[in-house]
Amino acid sequence: MNKPTFASFAILLFFFHFISYSQVGIGTSNPDPNSILEIASTGKGVLLPRVNLLATNNANPMNAHVNGMLVYNINTGGSGIFKVTPGFYVNDGSKWIRLADELLITGVDKTNDEWLNASGKVELGKQSDGITARPAGTEFVVRDDGTLGIGLTNPSDKVTILANNAQGITITGGNHISRSITFDALANGGQGEINWRKSGNGALSASVRSVGSASWAVKGLGFFTGNFSDLTSDAVERMCIMPDGKVGIGIQNPSVQLEVSSTDAIRIPVGNSAQRPGTPKFGLIRYNTEIGRGEMYVNDVNGDGILGDAGWRPL
Repeated sequence: MNKPTFASFAILLFFFHFISYSQVGIGTSNPDPNSILEIASTGKGVLLPRVNLLATNNANPMNAHVNGMLVYNINTGGSGIFKVTPGFYVNDGSKWIRLADELLITGVDKTNDEWLNASGKVELGKQSDGITARPAGTEFVVRDDGTLGIGLTNPSDKVTILANNAQGITITGGNHISRSITFDALANGGQGEINWRKSGNGALSASVRSVGSASWAVKGLGFFTGNFSDLTSDAVERMCIMPDGKVGIGIQNPSVQLEVSSTDAIRIPVGNSAQRPGTPKFGLIRYNTEIGRGEMYVNDVNGDGILGDAGWRPL
């Protein structure tokens, strides 16, 4: 039987000291009492294990996912949401999670803007300083049903924007840049609308609509207006432009190029002879204050049936 040596006795003392104080100091004889391990150096670092991870949902090269495991991955692998790239990863017990670094945040925004997982939605919780909570009216929310809210937390439509004061929506671009708002699927009975409401989701004060279904009226555009002081009644249609270019005022289905349905009147341009158009076209009509009558520009001013004597003929 071998006898204990001094070296084995010293090792025993070391482990007894470690078990008694549960602290290890490397490079220091006075490790912090709150640490299990303290490494001190002014010119060297700690080199963690460098491994080849295959994907975030794959424990390899470990035998299993272990909560708290920290490694430096040197491999690029996996695909989609499971893709891994070189960098530090920590394991949460079911997958590898990439630690944020300069590569992920592109060296620009290094604050914790804090996306919050709320009930049925994801919400931007903090301002750009990562500390200040976003005040009412500056919210940005994406709901699980795909609706987006800006300035409010509960969007009612696909995109709902609450604009305060004089704020609005601006679509801008350089020269020759196409800027548009497009409503698709009108040919299948869809309806595109731009609405002005009197309060919240209340009655409409004005609306521009494009409809492709016989359930309303097949037309290119319908223009609606209402009484702004009436908070309960919707705007009514005042004018429409049909697909063939016919325009109706006070009527939904004009039969001629311009049809006005009213018991009132239409006022035509009024002026003296000197105010006539400089380059008149046949068919122009106006009221001449010098003769006290209406007049029309025709190609037979004498009314004798012989064309060629163009001029203004009193009505």
